[in-house]
Amino acid sequence: MEDFPVQVIGTILSHIAAVKQVVRASGTCRKWREAAHNHLQTMRCDCRKSSSVYKSLTTARLEMLFTETILQTSRLQDLYILTQEGFSAGVIISWLLHARSSLHILRYGLMVRSFIRPRRLHASVLDRIGKMSCLEILELFRIQVMGVEFTVQSWPSLVSLIL
Repeated sequence: MEDFPVQVIGTILSHIAAVKQVVRASGTCRKWREAAHNHLQTMRCDCRKSSSVYKSLTTARLEMLFTETILQTSRLQDLYILTQEGFSAGVIISWLLHARSSLHILRYGLMVRSFIRPRRLHASVLDRIGKMSCLEILELFRIQVMGVEFTVQSWPSLVSLIL
């Protein structure tokens, strides 16, 4: 295992579906921590699965877990998060500020439940997204976008927008 390239370990970590498991795996040794920090390209969290490792965590704890993980990476390119209740605008903005030079794909949304009203996404989050130079795909699921003038909003590298 010592001769295993750190880039390959980073690719392996990128294919783990649960951020909680990525954090656990990156604590294995120095080489795995380095792989998570320098070579983790994809982070996925889909809380829809009935056997989800996130069931027992509160929204505040999930925000903290994702924030800690994202802030420890340097080359995150693909971020996919589907949650029960959504996260605060400040938390999302901190993620975007950290990953602004590397993030190509952002997929964020809420699980579809008929008795929950869609969560509003503050205009400042979309303003921050607009300043990201390499974001190519933006998908927002079950999110109300409020206070944004799409005629004046510019996303220089965006090739796909799903709202």
